[in-house]
Amino acid sequence: MTEPLPPVRVWYDRLARIYDPLTDLAFRYRRNQAIRRLEVTEGLTVLEVACGTGLNFAAMEQRLGAAGTLIGVDYSEGMLERARRKVAKRGWQNVHLVRADAAKLTLADLVAATGKPDLSIDRAICTLGLSVIPEWESAFLATFAVLRPGARYVVMDCYFEKKRLIGKTMDRIAGADSTRRFWEPLQQASVSYEEKDYWFYEGTLRVAVGVKGAA
Repeated sequence: MTEPLPPVRVWYDRLARIYDPLTDLAFRYRRNQAIRRLEVTEGLTVLEVACGTGLNFAAMEQRLGAAGTLIGVDYSEGMLERARRKVAKRGWQNVHLVRADAAKLTLADLVAATGKPDLSIDRAICTLGLSVIPEWESAFLATFAVLRPGARYVVMDCYFEKKRLIGKTMDRIAGADSTRRFWEPLQQASVSYEEKDYWFYEGTLRVAVGVKGAA
């Protein structure tokens, strides 16, 4: 008997068809701010956690250049299919897409996906993902663990201390929990940490940046 798919994956497989028009304009500016804070430069290797349909890819590709590597990980096959279309349309040869549960991700998984045995992850980013991933703290810890020492990790998400109409509506549409203090694991794991808050309706949109220390 085939094991049923987790509800979050089923939901995002369906949501994939309308995800871009639903979220792009609302979050594009803040997404780009988060990417700037990632400090991507040519030739680096970037891991995007919960990459979805690849809305962040173009902005990072501009900075990475052909010598860089971008690895997008997502749990939803529907979302990844949309991302594959973007990659094929743009002709990006340095983008590798991985369908995986971020909470169980290992460096070996990324090595296998890229075919690079000496793979070193220089940057990681997760935008609007930690509020959705069921085992979000495990997902953060697993993806932080694959970074090299000195690497930067950026998270961007919505936070509502107390959900009212807008927060409840957004969470229902996104299958999210915007009361999660998603930045705290990064703050605790990093040797250097900064955050910036932006007004967002009844709550806050926070961009947090952390640097991994030596092993």
